Amino acid sequence: MIIKRLEIVGFGKWQDKTIEFDPTFQLIHGDNEAGKSTIYQFIREILFGFPYKRQNFKDYTPKSNSLYGGRVIFEHPIQGEIMVERIKTTNRGKAHVYFKQGQVGDENTLKELLSPLTLEVFDEAFSLQQEQLLEIKNLSEQRLQNLLLAVGLSGNKRLLGTKDVLRQRQQELYKPTGRLPELNQKLADYQELKQLVKQKEQNEKEYRKQLQAANYFEEQLAIGQEQFAESEAELQRLKQQQQLFPLYEERKQLINITNYRQEDQVAAEKMAKAAKAYENYLFLLSQEQHYQELKTEQLLASQESPASLFYLKHEREIQALADKQSTVETALSRHRWLTEILAQREAELHQLKNQLNLPDEEENWSPDESVKVNITALAEKEKELEEALHKQELAFDQQMKALDQIQNPDPFVIGQRTRTESEPSLVQQYLLALIVAAFGMILMVIKQFPLGLLACLIAGVIAVLISWRRVQKEHTDIPEPPARLDEQVERLAAELEVTQKLLVNITYQKVALAETYQFKETEPMTSWLFEFPLRERLVAVQKERETALLELGEVREALAENRQALRFMSEWLPVESEELGSVFRKLVEFNKDMQAKQQMVAEQDQGIHRWREPLKDVRERLAEVLAEINQLIPTISQETIEELPILLASEEERTNQLIEVGHLTRQIQEVFDLEADYRLPDIVAKTHRQDLKVTELKKANEDTVRHLQEVTFAIRQQETDGTLSELNQQKENSESELRQLTENWMTYRVSESVMQDVLDFLATQQLPVLLATTSSYFKELTLGAYLKCQMDAGKLVVVTKAEEMLQLGELSTGTRDQLYMAIRLAFIQLHSQDQLAPVIIDDGWLHYDTHRKHRLFELLGRLSKTVQVICFTSDQELLTYANEKNYQVEQL
Repeated sequence: MIIKRLEIVGFGKWQDKTIEFDPTFQLIHGDNEAGKSTIYQFIREILFGFPYKRQNFKDYTPKSNSLYGGRVIFEHPIQGEIMVERIKTTNRGKAHVYFKQGQVGDENTLKELLSPLTLEVFDEAFSLQQEQLLEIKNLSEQRLQNLLLAVGLSGNKRLLGTKDVLRQRQQELYKPTGRLPELNQKLADYQELKQLVKQKEQNEKEYRKQLQAANYFEEQLAIGQEQFAESEAELQRLKQQQQLFPLYEERKQLINITNYRQEDQVAAEKMAKAAKAYENYLFLLSQEQHYQELKTEQLLASQESPASLFYLKHEREIQALADKQSTVETALSRHRWLTEILAQREAELHQLKNQLNLPDEEENWSPDESVKVNITALAEKEKELEEALHKQELAFDQQMKALDQIQNPDPFVIGQRTRTESEPSLVQQYLLALIVAAFGMILMVIKQFPLGLLACLIAGVIAVLISWRRVQKEHTDIPEPPARLDEQVERLAAELEVTQKLLVNITYQKVALAETYQFKETEPMTSWLFEFPLRERLVAVQKERETALLELGEVREALAENRQALRFMSEWLPVESEELGSVFRKLVEFNKDMQAKQQMVAEQDQGIHRWREPLKDVRERLAEVLAEINQLIPTISQETIEELPILLASEEERTNQLIEVGHLTRQIQEVFDLEADYRLPDIVAKTHRQDLKVTELKKANEDTVRHLQEVTFAIRQQETDGTLSELNQQKENSESELRQLTENWMTYRVSESVMQDVLDFLATQQLPVLLATTSSYFKELTLGAYLKCQMDAGKLVVVTKAEEMLQLGELSTGTRDQLYMAIRLAFIQLHSQDQLAPVIIDDGWLHYDTHRKHRLFELLGRLSKTVQVICFTSDQELLTYANEKNYQVEQL
């Protein structure tokens, strides 16, 4: 941030004052009381807000009653030129932020722009006041050490101040060798109190025994009272059972008569409510008839048409049917949709059956998951065995050819013996046996088990003959084949036999699965796997078709019932000749026409008030009563209401009995377990035993109370002076206070440790670079009298030109100021890339001689290339120096 201009509307002595700032180095010169500090406070309060009244700050409110505040214009490294305006009486003293692009922000916007710069960082890191130098002058060696390091590492002394406060509060509570801190005193008092309690307890062993006895009797009394209460409650329950046993017997007899079940009770109560509702229904029906007769009389007197008279007679039925129009239309739409769905499912079902080559008969087409897993495993095993059989046959053929060449050599090589061309070779003979065996397996696959077994038997005979002939040939003059070749042939033959047996076993399972699920036996089982999705879809389509058929039947039945309900209107509507939806639409039109005619006639007759509103009210109440009956007995509707009296009459006697069972149940269920069986003699015997038990428990409790009173009296005798109880109470209070004080002390201790860890971390990370920059600046400010600053045994020391190491306490006041200035400027230089704020110095060179002042301003001039530097001074010598260097000067 670089301050470009101040526009003071009213602040302290300044009014309508504008000050332009150089972006690098700005000197503001003026005598004492000229208003230099006022300008600094103006910058501070416009950027960070006016102080609250309760804060201890000088009041800069203008005495001329002009506006209090102004504007600061500065350059932001990202947002560019920004103007901050703050007027005390506007916006409750909150800031307005104006961007060059035209946007306007508020106080939060300003905080975001300045972040991480805060008021504390501005005061303690980027501002150097005379008061800070005066504070350094009076510090001890150790305090000066801590202050310089804290300021250099963190930019301010807040961490150090917080750490000192925590240490001070910690020592106010406790010191290892102290006596005056509060915790030390409390610990000493507690130790004395412990000794008194211990001494008192040693003299009162009998007292502790009495306490133990009292605790024991109290526990026994609590247990005894609980047992007595339970036994007394059980006794009262048994007595109530005796009193209510006649009701129990009556309920038991009614249950045996009615074959009572719990759900019957609910049904009986519903039937009783339905009977009352039906009585109300009959009354309302008579009322409706009465008002309907009044209506008929009036309409007859008006000489209505036959259609009107028919409507008048059947108005209630016609209105009920008209109300069903939307239901019928929905059913018709549902009928059409279900018909389309059924046709689609039939076509898809036919297509899937043709694709899978399945019969039309309903079969089990899709195996369940476990069977699918079994088929998958068998398919993999079948494929594996067929591949193994093929490889074994090839190897067997090769070995047999080699063996045949040995047993049947070339006739030109061995001339003593020739073979007739008609004699088959040994390989051909074995091939013949294998062909016959394979033919037998095929016959068994296609369910020709007798022929298949016969073919396998013939193959076995051929194999035996071949072996016999080979044995005969061993006695000829043909050279014997190598033993190893014979072993290989025998091993291959054995492997072939095992593989064939395994294939036969799989074939049996394959045939069974094919019969059950209509798979093709001639196809390999691996091809079955590809049919699974199609078969699953086939089953799903079949289920959807069955569901559609069932729902379509229900819809057709409902439509037929509605058509049947319309037959009484055949004279006025085409009930049989037209589609049901059309008939209902004409019914609704007929109903509307008749109602309109009735309304017209009624309006012409003054007698309408006799029946119109009462009839409407009665019909509404009839609908409510009918809905109540239907809720109690769902099988009863407006069409079947006439069946209700028959149903009620058939169930009346049993219903009354069930209601009585329910009444009796409510009377005795709190006393009897309704699932158990009771006998009066058993109850009387239990009551007698329970009465004896209650008497015994009462006597035992009275004895326990007497013993407890005796022990309690003895304890009170020993506590007449109250010393032990008071000491115990004092001990508890003291322990509570010690715990609280210890927690407070540990909190301060841990907090101080954390602060120290933070300082140590900062020292480790930043101290080497900070000391290097500080040494360069310190050497320059002291005109080479001091070469560097360094840490020695954990302390900050300076090294003179003569290589002499000096402690901070050995430095003069001016040198201390210059060391402090070097550390502050080094910290600002290390953070100059952040451009947080300008460096503001208010006469920070009180103890500098002329040469060191000039050297300081040379250093500030170099620093101003990266950080804006603003100096407030009344020093005429520095004014002259600034003019010589062509620095911008604002003369107040």
